[in-house]
Amino acid sequence: MRMSSLPLAGLFLSYCVALNAQSGCPGCLIALPPLPADTIFLSQAPDGQAGQPYDGDLSFRMPKTTTPVAAVDTTVPAGLTLDKVTILSVVNLPPGLSWEPNQFEFNPAEQTDGCVKLCGTPLQPGLYEVSVIVSAEISLIAQTANFDFDIYIAPAVSQTNGFSMTNTTGCGSTQVAFQNLLPSNNQPGISYWWDFGNGQTSSLENPDTIRYDSPGIYPVQYTATFDTVGHLLTAITILGVGCGDVAVPPIFNGNPDLFIEIENPAGERIFQSEVTDDAGLPLGYTFLLPLDTGDYTLHVKDDEFLIGDEHCGSVTFSRSQHDTLNDGDLQVLVQVVHPVFTVEAGDTVRVFPQPEPPLL
Repeated sequence: MRMSSLPLAGLFLSYCVALNAQSGCPGCLIALPPLPADTIFLSQAPDGQAGQPYDGDLSFRMPKTTTPVAAVDTTVPAGLTLDKVTILSVVNLPPGLSWEPNQFEFNPAEQTDGCVKLCGTPLQPGLYEVSVIVSAEISLIAQTANFDFDIYIAPAVSQTNGFSMTNTTGCGSTQVAFQNLLPSNNQPGISYWWDFGNGQTSSLENPDTIRYDSPGIYPVQYTATFDTVGHLLTAITILGVGCGDVAVPPIFNGNPDLFIEIENPAGERIFQSEVTDDAGLPLGYTFLLPLDTGDYTLHVKDDEFLIGDEHCGSVTFSRSQHDTLNDGDLQVLVQVVHPVFTVEAGDTVRVFPQPEPPLL
């Protein structure tokens, strides 16, 4: 028997506000094992379950120099002191989760330890390889890097039967009454299917009494489908852009100061992100934004302080048109999910042969 439990179904009937990628999950706790002072460490993320609230902390230690980095990346020279490390984004989180660090910028000479809280309600099961994108600065020259970890989200599991029966056994015949334990309460998007094991089926929420006239064992199967969430925009990841600032090393490295805007099918702006200065790629944003029918437009822009915003490109997406989209040098991954939760339950009706009348 598998299901999104009844509390889960109710939860998804009343959610839905857009979440910024770096908000909504305050209060992480740093918990590190004994470690060298100059090292790289990222703890494991706890497992979760689809449809159940998730609240987990990741602890990390950032390096003071490039020596630990050079040990795993031979292209990086060892022995250079890091002036600043900045957390830029977290990419490929399970849909429904948000993140927030205890702080975004670290001066490794003074502080290397930090944490990130992950919270929300994961919408889909799976094993997700998540990347934390950081910018490391040495003598005003910045370079991005990513640190990866896995999150496993288990499938939703039933904690209750979907229905109950009365008069489940009889001699010669029996009339069985069924009670649906997951009523729709007139909420649209919820459907039912019953197979009573005797050739009769029903799509009613509360079926009529079923009569079993012949001896036998009758398996009863029940399915409730909850299609109440609709389509959700859960993530946007900028993979590539053609725009950028003027590069004047070592003061300016040329990375654009990116922000995004989203317009609904009516052309109304429904979301604008904050500006990410000197943005390294990939740059990710997470949402729980319900999508109607029609085409949405995503604009990617570079915030230019003196000359105004530079347009880096636009792509259109919809419920069915998403994934990796391109506009010239602009490459964007748009993730849309349509969660449908099911409850499957079963039971048995037993009808025994009618005993022969006694001989006196």
